[in-house]
Amino acid sequence: MARPSTSVVSSDIRVPAALGIALSLLAGACKGSTTGTDPGESNPGASAAAAPVATGAQAGASAAPPAASAYKIGLILAGPHDDKGWNQAHHDGMKAALARMSNVTFELVDEVNPTDRPDVKGSQVAEDLISRGARLIVYSAGEHEDDALETARKHPEVTVIHVSGDAAWREGKDHEPQPNLGNIMGRIEVGKHISGCAAAIGTETGKIGVLGPRASDEARRLVTAAFLGARYCWQKYRKKKPEELTFKVIWVGLRPSVPGAPSIPPRWPTASTAAATTCS
Repeated sequence: MARPSTSVVSSDIRVPAALGIALSLLAGACKGSTTGTDPGESNPGASAAAAPVATGAQAGASAAPPAASAYKIGLILAGPHDDKGWNQAHHDGMKAALARMSNVTFELVDEVNPTDRPDVKGSQVAEDLISRGARLIVYSAGEHEDDALETARKHPEVTVIHVSGDAAWREGKDHEPQPNLGNIMGRIEVGKHISGCAAAIGTETGKIGVLGPRASDEARRLVTAAFLGARYCWQKYRKKKPEELTFKVIWVGLRPSVPGAPSIPPRWPTASTAAATTCS
């Protein structure tokens, strides 16, 4: 069971108070797409050895180099930093938070997943970031849970935050006592409720379809929230019986790489080959 959403970093980890508050906003940040050339861009087909680690402080060509004593953060994304979704929210949220903080920089590596980087683990990317001076590592995806724990155990002097998971939650199914590891997650179930409600109000057929990423505990919780919102509004506002509503979930595997870009062929399972679940 994934940890209930709290938007609060585990109190066990060591992180500056101001930075902790800023990072608590990171998971739920959802800003518009960035413009211009972003240093976080990487070549999806390149190997990790060939792909440079992008530095957030280099967003402008005239940006001054960070001070030697700067607090450095490493951000590891499962998908592209400009996907207009989950990964971009983390990227943009980090930049927005750090814009208000002095002497703090970050480096990011995106598309850290088995398809784009088949021979690279998230923990290996973290090793590189730590060797460059990172004192805080942020993993942004549920599939990085093992990597986050591995990094925290190997580097007790480094603070590790996993956006998702429940390793740091004492009541969690996957709890692992590790003082420098924390979990953080935005309270997005309410948003899922609203999405489900909107779908129920708008459907003309009584059929709702949802694309889910991998069928993890966390994803199931969020899909369930959407279903409950849909069923509630179907009954309350559409005045219809629950059994007349069909709510179909198709699990597509990992998160799509570039939504809405038909020129780029899908690299992960498509809806036609994925498992489906129907709720009623």
